[in-house]
Amino acid sequence: MAYGEQFRNKVRDDWVTEKYKNITELAKAHALPQRSLISNWIKKYDWADYKNEVQQVADEKTVQTLAEQISQVNQTHFRVWQGILGQCISKMQRPAPDEPPPVIETGELRTIASIVAQAQGGQRLAINADDAYMGEVERDVEITFAGIEEAIEAAERHKDTKERVAHIKGTDDLLESVEVFDPDEAEKKLEDIL
Repeated sequence: MAYGEQFRNKVRDDWVTEKYKNITELAKAHALPQRSLISNWIKKYDWADYKNEVQQVADEKTVQTLAEQISQVNQTHFRVWQGILGQCISKMQRPAPDEPPPVIETGELRTIASIVAQAQGGQRLAINADDAYMGEVERDVEITFAGIEEAIEAAERHKDTKERVAHIKGTDDLLESVEVFDPDEAEKKLEDIL
């Protein structure tokens, strides 16, 4: 029995896309009397080469689609990180050029530093500055904020003073012989430093 080119191409496409588990099932699905007929067509019409070409085109399209999706995601992430960094920067900017910078609590400053570090990492990934497959890269961020060291030291001294006062207040007989630093005065000095 003679089979037309259109019929053969349908069988070929089903073979190329592996629509059926094996050639026997493919032959049954197309009512072919022998599976050897398909095997002959595979050799005679170079279906294996055709299958490789189709697979290569499909792979290229997949890679292109993935590259476009990654690019779009990276652009979105970059814009988001830019917005987050903008908010961090505006939080730390002076209200006016002749005014001092705003006072930012130590905990909040640490949070901002963490956000900046994450933003930097996210931006570097978004522009492919770091190879994502190389593992986690350690990043350091340095923020210079006038008076921060003094403020941290003063806060630690204030904490130590509060703990000493609490301990001494519990011991009445020592209270008279120890000069106690007033915690309210320490807090006022801390505010003056900041």
